[in-house]
Amino acid sequence: MFQLLNEHVPDGFLVADIKVTGQRHIVLATEKQLSLLNEAKQWYADGTFELIKEPFMQIYSIHAFIKKGGELLQIPLLFVLMTKRRYADYKAVSRMTKDNFVEWYIKILGLTLASNILN
Repeated sequence: MFQLLNEHVPDGFLVADIKVTGQRHIVLATEKQLSLLNEAKQWYADGTFELIKEPFMQIYSIHAFIKKGGELLQIPLLFVLMTKRRYADYKAVSRMTKDNFVEWYIKILGLTLASNILN
């Protein structure tokens, strides 16, 4: 298991440190990002596998469309550094996110896997 050095993480950016059967998942976001996530009516998830280094196996991110200056932009709002990609891991991350940060009911959660695009 790795050691997380909190002094290297900006204040307020570490949202959660989820532990699931010997694995860790680090959740990162700013207060503003969490606020925008709570306001979003739809979320979109993305998993990037190719660009991450050990001990992590995936950067899992949750995005939403945000209106800015008359444009609709898809913005990443929450990042999860995951050490495993099992069903139990995704379930724990989803439960923590929904239980702790979402005031709005998620109507649609789309999933796009970056590895499918890269292959």
